Amino acid sequence: ARLLTDPAVDPDARAQLVNQLVILELPLGDLLRQLAAEGPTVVRAAAVRALGNSRLPGQPTPPAFFLALLDDPQIDIRQAAARSLLAQPAALAPADVQRLLRSKFPDVRQAALGRVRLLPPNQAREFLIDACLDEDLDVRCGALMQLALGNLPDWEDILVQSLHDPEPKVRETAFNGLALRRSPTTLPLLQEFLKTCRDPELSQQDRQLLVLVQQPPPARQPPRPVRLIPRPAVPPKP
Repeated sequence: ARLLTDPAVDPDARAQLVNQLVILELPLGDLLRQLAAEGPTVVRAAAVRALGNSRLPGQPTPPAFFLALLDDPQIDIRQAAARSLLAQPAALAPADVQRLLRSKFPDVRQAALGRVRLLPPNQAREFLIDACLDEDLDVRCGALMQLALGNLPDWEDILVQSLHDPEPKVRETAFNGLALRRSPTTLPLLQEFLKTCRDPELSQQDRQLLVLVQQPPPARQPPRPVRLIPRPAVPPKP
């Protein structure tokens, strides 16, 4: 414990020691919470990640601890808190997910997108549609892809509309989401989109993807017959 809290010890060495302690599965929850609260960023981030590790003995750290760190000025702390929060086995309450999505930091909002799909479908759809209007381009694209991957209500209509978004990255994400789902109703729309797409690079990438997803899946090889070798007869005992 002295090495972990000694300011004279190199912060990177202290962070590595925190990682090693998690592997040893020592009950150090109180010490880790102390390290996460103040000190060098690299040590704090390591402590936050350790507190979110399911292998850490003792009572799991409550979500409120990680939620309080989502407004930390250091991006490493925010990301460690968001990942620890999202990695918890229990589903987060809708209010907690919404708080993540309303963070003033784009990295936190983007990290929350993968957890939205665990909500009831209609609620997940509502949250993701709001995220499709986010000011951050990566968050918008991530929300579109989550709508497609989650097969949420109206996902096709939303992605089809996004094919006409003024942002090339949004159009490409919408195209990828529609193509990867291999929906027979949207493939003609994608082919029409390629005819009118004026971005040569984008059109070429999407054309290659469309050709790839339209190929039939490889045929499964029949199982090889198992040859049974009879055991030699055991002579009876005299």
